[in-house]
Amino acid sequence: IITYVVEEGPRYKFGDVTVDSEIRDFDNTRLAASLPIKKDDWYNAKLVEDSIENLSQSAGLFGYAFTKVDPEYQRDRDTLTMGINFHIAQAQRTYVERIDINGNTQTQDKVIRREMRLAEGDAFNDFQIRRSQDRINSLGFFQDKFEIKRTQGSEPDRI
Repeated sequence: IITYVVEEGPRYKFGDVTVDSEIRDFDNTRLAASLPIKKDDWYNAKLVEDSIENLSQSAGLFGYAFTKVDPEYQRDRDTLTMGINFHIAQAQRTYVERIDINGNTQTQDKVIRREMRLAEGDAFNDFQIRRSQDRINSLGFFQDKFEIKRTQGSEPDRI
C-alpha cells in the first residue's frame, strides 16, 4: 500500500519571468515574451515544462541541437509569487553529419530524401526536421508514424 500524505499550502502565482541566455545571438526579452507563462497567472508546473521545451525548440531553429535550459526559481512567500529565470547555457552550433534511413524495404532512399528539408552538412534546424517528418508522413507509404531520431555524431558539433 502506498499512501501519499499532502499538506496544501497557499496557492502561488507566477512572478517575473525572464530568460538569460549565454548564446550570443538570442534576444532574451523576445524569448521571454514568447513563453506560455505570464506574470500573475496561477503557477503551473506543466507551463514551466512547456516553456523549457519552447526554448529548446527555439534554439534548435538556430542550429543548437543539444541546448540545456534550466529554470531558476525565486519564491516570494510574502507576495505568494514564483519568479522564474530560464537560463540557457552556452551551446555549440550543430551540423548534420549523416542521414541514415532504416526500415524502408520497398521505398527507395531517394524518394524519402527528396522530402527532407535538411541535407548532410547543413546546420541543424529543428523546424526543418519537423517539416521533413510531416512531408514524409504525408507520402502515405508508411503504416506507422515516421520517426526521426537524433544521435550524437563523431564530433560534439555533429549530429
